[in-house]
Amino acid sequence: MRKLLISVVFLILAICACAQDSNSAKDFISFELRPYLSSKLKFYDFMFEDETRLKSRNAPCGELSIGYQHEINSNWLVGLDIASGLMPLNYCYVSKNGKSKTADSEYLYWVTLYTNIMASSTNRIITSPKGNMLLGLKAGVVLPWVREWGSSESSSSYCIDADVENDAAYFICTGELAYEKVFKSNDKVKASIFVTYSPMMNSFGSFELYAPYNSGYFKQPMFYFGASVGYYLALKRNRK
Repeated sequence: MRKLLISVVFLILAICACAQDSNSAKDFISFELRPYLSSKLKFYDFMFEDETRLKSRNAPCGELSIGYQHEINSNWLVGLDIASGLMPLNYCYVSKNGKSKTADSEYLYWVTLYTNIMASSTNRIITSPKGNMLLGLKAGVVLPWVREWGSSESSSSYCIDADVENDAAYFICTGELAYEKVFKSNDKVKASIFVTYSPMMNSFGSFELYAPYNSGYFKQPMFYFGASVGYYLALKRNRK
């Protein structure tokens, strides 16, 4: 709760400070929707290879955010946003019998909240009155609000115990290709595709397989790709 209050207060103060600058047309309130596919789980320490095993697939998820962005110049901006996301774990129990194969797939979802603080470098590769094509690189720090989450799933063939501990801040890096349209009011709309990476593993857990018995643990790398659409409301509006 304390992180939530600090983030909200910081966001409000940043917006109010920029709103008082009547000469600035480079400060925006951002509203973004970011659907994406999560990375696959990585499984470790199988006791032996067998025809019955666990695999993972990319899982659909996404996030919504509201924030503040300041353009330092035409190539650099800094921003802060508060986001809520739906994060998944996916695992598949795969059974092979000769040439036939069946897969029993499970998805575990939880809602997470966090604050993003980032800097972005953007190059305009195509500029026209109809819109700009941008190539950008973002780097920043994520401050999670969710401390811990856990779940357990079991069947006659397997048992999964999953845990998430997101109490510490972690670094992320995002590359994106975007289309941007600037309106006469100074508002902007932007659509992009992106790839995000973090060296942190955001979840982990253990598993057991039966008949024959096998056990180990898994982690989920933070490497995913998706799309983004956003509207950026200018704090200094052109009324002409």
